Amino acid sequence: MDNIVSTGSKILPEYEVMPQGDGSYASTVRFTEHFSGVEGVVHGGVVSMYFDEILGWVASQISDHWWATAYLRVDYRAPSPIGETLRAVIRPVLAAGAFFIFGLFC
Repeated sequence: MDNIVSTGSKILPEYEVMPQGDGSYASTVRFTEHFSGVEGVVHGGVVSMYFDEILGWVASQISDHWWATAYLRVDYRAPSPIGETLRAVIRPVLAAGAFFIFGLFC
């Protein structure tokens, strides 16, 4: 499976998602001031939208069709800084006939 590189949009910046070979994925993204909430920090709504986008992409890559998010829980444990390259790790799990996909910035 090849990497996906998003060209970005008005609502999300460019990002890349890369398979890691162990069933997990990594993604990198750099948010600009356009995505700022409090000065110097990415708006929380943008963080959740980014995870919705990349987790949905991973679900679609490990199955035969596109998926819509049924439930998205975001725990904000630390501010995401503007202007720094952030790396997310995504781990899909299939259980009880449903995908559970976990992602976190590290």
